[in-house]
Amino acid sequence: MAKRYAFVKEKQCAACGACENACPRGAIAVYRGCFAAVDVSLCVGCGLCEKVCPANAVLIRDRKDEQLGMECSLEDKTNGACPMCSALATNVPYTPSIPLPSRRKKQ
Repeated sequence: MAKRYAFVKEKQCAACGACENACPRGAIAVYRGCFAAVDVSLCVGCGLCEKVCPANAVLIRDRKDEQLGMECSLEDKTNGACPMCSALATNVPYTPSIPLPSRRKKQ
């Protein structure tokens, strides 16, 4: 998993698709014509999307150390957003490789 990833400020996004077209990994898609959504499992944080965004709605963020070894599943989402990185979960076919702290079973 890359140490950086793209983050979209949904309210600022114009849903123009410039970032989607610029992404070499296919990690960005315009969600229902409303805003761009990033699949953080594909994003490598190259910054091309941030450079082409006319609305300045895309930011490149650093992942926290605890995020680097984790992946989220749909069950870990709150209102459709990942609790670790706030990215929208539009296509999440994977499950956690390490249990998130809030999901660990108490013994």
